[in-house]
Amino acid sequence: MTIILLAVFWGFASLAEAYENVSFTANAAFNSRYVWRGIRLTDCWVFQPSITLDYSGLSFDVWGNMDLGNANDKDFCISELDYTLGYFFAAGSYSFSLGVIFYNYPNTVYNATTELYLNLGADLPLSPSICVFREVDEADGTYVSLNLEYILPLKNWHSSFDLDFSLGIGTKKHNEFYYGVGSGAVADLLLGVNMPFQIREGMIITPSLSYTTLLDGEIRRSFEDDRNVIFGLTFSTTF
Repeated sequence: MTIILLAVFWGFASLAEAYENVSFTANAAFNSRYVWRGIRLTDCWVFQPSITLDYSGLSFDVWGNMDLGNANDKDFCISELDYTLGYFFAAGSYSFSLGVIFYNYPNTVYNATTELYLNLGADLPLSPSICVFREVDEADGTYVSLNLEYILPLKNWHSSFDLDFSLGIGTKKHNEFYYGVGSGAVADLLLGVNMPFQIREGMIITPSLSYTTLLDGEIRRSFEDDRNVIFGLTFSTTF
């Protein structure tokens, strides 16, 4: 699997260098735990790499998760590989993106699943956006993410102080499948702080700190770990 990912990486990089209107981005993220929609999936450090190829708004992304500890009884095994095909376009002060995400879970007992998504963003204070995810395989439910972002430039440090806010709302079917609660509800909250530093042209290192919590009382009672603090460090390069 590692050899395949490296081959894809170099193939995408070569394509990006060959065509001016093609961009290639690679990320290598290390996080103190893996939390998804307020659910703690891994209580140890994880390695989460991703590669993205973009051509005039049409993008293809591969994202993975590898546990670096024995939290799930498997050391250094890839437990998730997600493939995203999307399209982004802007119209005036608004931006739109839509696509499909294929979730795969190698080395686990979980079945693969698929989500469609539609995101609407606005060039307004706090950069508000709303993203709707429609799961079409396992859960057959919908999850809505409401997002805000505030960026404070730090010119003397050649960086910025980025604050992220995300509120998740799940429908009955979504919550029943993922949280074990048979009702629609405001499910989770995420607060994040990021400080990206450009270490050289095309290369960025970003330390981050995030806090997540489950909000609905019934959902919270279904999980022992309903609050999480996550430390992270991401290395990014763009061609």
